[in-house]
Amino acid sequence: MDEEIVNKQDEIDRKQQEVDQKQAEYDQRWADFKDRMRAMQRLNDGGSIALLSSATNLYQLLTFATTLDQIVNKDEDTCQQLENEHAELEQQRAELEQAKADLEATQADLETQKTALDGKTNELAQNISQTRRQHFRSGCRNRGQQGHL
Repeated sequence: MDEEIVNKQDEIDRKQQEVDQKQAEYDQRWADFKDRMRAMQRLNDGGSIALLSSATNLYQLLTFATTLDQIVNKDEDTCQQLENEHAELEQQRAELEQAKADLEATQADLETQKTALDGKTNELAQNISQTRRQHFRSGCRNRGQQGHL
């Protein structure tokens, strides 16, 4: 049973490392996304006019709206992916916490069983000791009675 507990603890530790790694990746993606949103905000505050005025040919000028739509669509996809990753991380954290709680409950149950087993072992040792004393006393009495005959 101790081996099962050790294996379960190792599994929990591995899962914790996975969650920590995913959290770091999520945090980096979230930081990058926020930077991108700040840049887009600057475009909405007049930067888009500056970007539009930087067009050097008619094609860039005509495809500007399409390019902005593609950027917006990509940002919406990224936002959805971030939401999905966040939900997945929360689910994994909940599973990890449940696994930890289950392990703690198992350890507490084993400790209770060990305490009960130790009590029974002590009780049996006392019974054996008492039986041996009684057997020894009765053997001594029997020898003593045989000596008088």
